[in-house]
Amino acid sequence: MPTIQKFTPVRDSVAWDLLKRFYCEAGPKAWDQRIVPQDSTSNCYIADTYAAITASFFRELAAEGNSAPPLIIELGGGSGRFAWQFLNRLFNYHFDDDNPCIKFNYLLTDAAALNIESWTKAPRFGPLVESGVLEFAELSMAADPVIKTAHGTVRPTEFRDRPVIIIANYLFDSIASNLLRVKNHKIEQVLVALASDEARFLREPITSFKSITERFKSRPIKGSASGNPGLDAIIAQYAEREGDFHVVVPEIGFAFLENFLDRETPLMMLAGDLAFTDPKEFELSSPLIFDTYFAHYTNFHIFAELFRAQGGDAQFQRHGDPNFACGAFTRGGTGRWSDINLASTRKVAEQSLKEFAPYDAHELSELIADTTEEASIRQILAWLRLSKFDPKIAEASLPLLMRQIQQGEDHINAEQLYEVYMEAYRSYFPSGGETTIDCGIAHLLMAINLPAAALHLIRQSTEEFGTSARRLFIQALALHRLGHPEDARAKAEASL
Repeated sequence: MPTIQKFTPVRDSVAWDLLKRFYCEAGPKAWDQRIVPQDSTSNCYIADTYAAITASFFRELAAEGNSAPPLIIELGGGSGRFAWQFLNRLFNYHFDDDNPCIKFNYLLTDAAALNIESWTKAPRFGPLVESGVLEFAELSMAADPVIKTAHGTVRPTEFRDRPVIIIANYLFDSIASNLLRVKNHKIEQVLVALASDEARFLREPITSFKSITERFKSRPIKGSASGNPGLDAIIAQYAEREGDFHVVVPEIGFAFLENFLDRETPLMMLAGDLAFTDPKEFELSSPLIFDTYFAHYTNFHIFAELFRAQGGDAQFQRHGDPNFACGAFTRGGTGRWSDINLASTRKVAEQSLKEFAPYDAHELSELIADTTEEASIRQILAWLRLSKFDPKIAEASLPLLMRQIQQGEDHINAEQLYEVYMEAYRSYFPSGGETTIDCGIAHLLMAINLPAAALHLIRQSTEEFGTSARRLFIQALALHRLGHPEDARAKAEASL
């Protein structure tokens, strides 16, 4: 098997450069081609959990009388789907006209220019950009981060007077980290060698990481384990534990967060990932994942210790699982901001995360996809409610729902079906692939005798996503049902 990297410290591995190259070259196609799993990381269930905690953070600011609008920074926004679903849940489910949301800015960032370019062309983002709520920026995870916006570059020190929320939804697992080994209380640097069964792997466009395999060895460390005193102190605590195990050390992520903790204003980070939240989870097996995508199990416990060292805290879900870890990392204000201790936000975070598992919505979609027996309309509506009306769940349920309608199931509540599916459609955000959910919902609306609503929906989606044979044909069907045969014939001929 051809070697693509000899034994090298994990922090210096070529794998990180290959990963960066992949995302920069692929842009939105990383999700369009289903190389990077997204249904399990960007769904309404996760977005609603983050929005509930954020709403509490905002209410604590409002109660204190804060005049500086808080800033939400999403790192690694990717397709933009999560930002859309989060903002939809925040505005429409956690605030209303009688209890309006305070003013804030949402900075959607990514290191890949192609992703940022795709956001600027997304019609659904248009009103949010025009209102001043949403702005796009280029931001790479670095020890000295620079945020590049359309108006210039800024550093975290330039908005110290603003409360900040960082959203890192499945990002840290793709940021370069180091790997250490603790063996008999001794700290060793882990070296990794990489090989691929594809001889031209380094010379071809990267479409998968499945061909890569890794081997490890380690050597004793003399002196500092990381070069960062705060990190070294935490690593020393790990070395006190019995056993032989690997420790993922997110050196870049740790230094990145230190820049944002250097402030008096309150700070919160909401992060979900492949991650360890407790040192008891550390083991000697490889934390690196080479699949269609490349990722690794990161270390959220280190971030929790960083926040605690600054007077903050962290909450995680009750049933820890490295495959779907989620945390709310909080630090209240200091100085003139000391009245905001984020006690209410921590309580909401604890309640929201207690039984939370980010993959639950994904598991639900897998269950639906594997359902071969018929499901009742009541069961389908239950799935939609449990998923917080996630559009992926809604689309996956459509064939089962249409089957029940065609078979004449009793107790069909057309108004309820309309409301539920339009809620799911409002949460939808295209990820680069072909959009079909609008066509499916339009067929559903006609099946429950709402052709006018179907026509209105498909006309709106045509303006947003463009003309297609499918959309033209659905318009023809709806126009025919509404008694406009000539217009229907014209649309049918255009679809052909």
